[in-house]
Amino acid sequence: MDGFQRRREQKKLHILEAALALFMEYGVQKISIGEIAKKQMYLK
Repeated sequence: MDGFQRRREQKKLHILEAALALFMEYGVQKISIGEIAKKQMYLK
């Protein structure tokens, strides 16, 4: 796996972690893609 692929996989993992944290806190129906993106940027 080269550096690009590694960074891409890390980014996916950060997005999934952010989404899971928000879903667990607020529920799936109350979370938008924008909120996941903001949380993902915060987690970096």
